[in-house]
Amino acid sequence: MVKIFNVFIWCNLLLLIILATSCQEEFKEVSIIDEEISIIETSNIAQLIIQISANDGSFDNIVDGSSCIAIQFPYTVQANGEQLTIETVDDLQLIEDVFDLLDSNEDTLTIDYPVNIILADYSESTINNAIELEEVAEECIENGGDDDIECIDFLYPLTIFKYDVTQQETSSVTIGADRELNLFFSDLGDEDIISLDYPVYLGMNDGTILIIYNNTELEQAIENAKNSCDEDDDNDYNDDDFTKESLDEYLMSCPWVVNDLYRDDETSGSYNGSFMVFIAENQVLLLTNDNTVETGNWYSSDSENGVLLTLEFEESQMAFNSEWLVYDLGFNTLKFYNDETNKVFLEKDCDALASPDTTAEIEAVLLSGDWQIVSFYEGDFDYTSDVNMYNFDFLNSGTVDVTAIDVNSYSGTWRTFDDGGLYLELYFDDFFDNLLNVNWRIVEIDESRIELRYYNVDPERVLIFEKKS
Repeated sequence: MVKIFNVFIWCNLLLLIILATSCQEEFKEVSIIDEEISIIETSNIAQLIIQISANDGSFDNIVDGSSCIAIQFPYTVQANGEQLTIETVDDLQLIEDVFDLLDSNEDTLTIDYPVNIILADYSESTINNAIELEEVAEECIENGGDDDIECIDFLYPLTIFKYDVTQQETSSVTIGADRELNLFFSDLGDEDIISLDYPVYLGMNDGTILIIYNNTELEQAIENAKNSCDEDDDNDYNDDDFTKESLDEYLMSCPWVVNDLYRDDETSGSYNGSFMVFIAENQVLLLTNDNTVETGNWYSSDSENGVLLTLEFEESQMAFNSEWLVYDLGFNTLKFYNDETNKVFLEKDCDALASPDTTAEIEAVLLSGDWQIVSFYEGDFDYTSDVNMYNFDFLNSGTVDVTAIDVNSYSGTWRTFDDGGLYLELYFDDFFDNLLNVNWRIVEIDESRIELRYYNVDPERVLIFEKKS
């Protein structure tokens, strides 16, 4: 099939030669061009191919702030005063790691000049200082409006047939990379007519592969892909690529320590060291430094600027209440702001509730999910099978709801206290012969298991909860 198609293309170009030879002055009339396979310099599809193969400079926006510029490796920078050598794309993460270490309102980065840059058309230039770099960057249209198309790519190699009207010559070339393709099309003149050796293959941003059989299909595929993904072309280098769903999963993966909270450009240090626990059904717990637990709500949503995180607490914790733009989802760090003077820096701490030793931490553990009794006995009397079907939902109001399918539901109260040891008090009006209505000594506890004992009976009573997944 491919050989037949190649012959067809060459025959088409041969026909153009014959027509051009017999009627040279009238050659440029559109009537002699088969638009399904022939491409000329001024056609829309030619410009789209230039855009799809342009050099993408957005990967190093953390350094140069421009998607139309890529700085050639290697070079050195000063990130918050620390010298770093950047030799590969992976080394750019070193800069962000330094920024993540220092929770301040302003990160600083300076480039050690001179450096060589590559522009969107693959031309190169030497930059001697920050002013020269800024002048070049100003020529680039930012916020997703630069010329390159990044959501779709050619899969190489591909073969191109070319006919030169002036010289009346045909030729072919095999292209193996974006740079070759871009330079080839950028160098076309008004005397050139070319054809791609169809079928060609395109790779989409989501991994889909398209098979294209003619110019119409190619043009449509590129046009459709233009705005189909986040090209990450803005100057906010810390807007790590993530979705609302990945943020939700990240938030609920572990507790988060509050490293800093800025309101009106001033730090609210009283919150430093407190931590948040994001749980299902849009609840968030705030464990303050005065050993209290505040319950609020959280919501994530998409916007044109990125993923938003809304926090809503009672009036006593209004400092956190806002619709925040999440601008940095780093390794074990999270940063969000609503303007340049209001920012929150969080650090993930998966061990924060691993060994709770205060009433507030125990309350946070109990509030962080639903619980099930996995063991309940007193001496030789084992009650586990009578109660393990129930779901225990501890609420910040001090109530606990007990529910199960096809059986009665119950509501009781709970509280934690310290009386020479940590205790959990449970009380129900009429649930399981009131055997749970005691002050349970907390023997062992972590984020997913609680072992309780009641010593005022002989033999002692044992109750073990495990968090439901």
